[in-house]
Amino acid sequence: MLKRTIDLFEASGTTTRLSCHIPPGNYHVEGDAKLIGRIINNLIINGMQSVPEGRVPEIVIRMSVENGRVLIAVKDNGEGVPEGIRTKIFTPNFSTKTSGSGLGLAIAKRGIEHAGGRLWYRTKTGFGSIFYIELPLA
Repeated sequence: MLKRTIDLFEASGTTTRLSCHIPPGNYHVEGDAKLIGRIINNLIINGMQSVPEGRVPEIVIRMSVENGRVLIAVKDNGEGVPEGIRTKIFTPNFSTKTSGSGLGLAIAKRGIEHAGGRLWYRTKTGFGSIFYIELPLA
């Protein structure tokens, strides 16, 4: 599912530098594969949109497996999450975009938690963010 999501994204012809580090083997996690794919796609798009004009967007996706759980990290080189909104980004209907619904991260968090996982992030103003998805192996 992760590889398929990345392949579709790369085929779109974007100028974003996308690198992916996935360990060999097939890993199956709890949860709706289509929803998880959409969540990862959404994190990639959010990361791209956070990059200021004049900077080439770079997205790095890493996956690791440990203690019966899969950890996926989606890192961008954007502006980072501003301090004043860090506690709000998973709140339904909250958006920093004029055209956004504010549902993407709220749905993502709920979907990952429903599958028995966690979604969280770390950010550094001016340097970007890393969003983490942790899910139990099926």
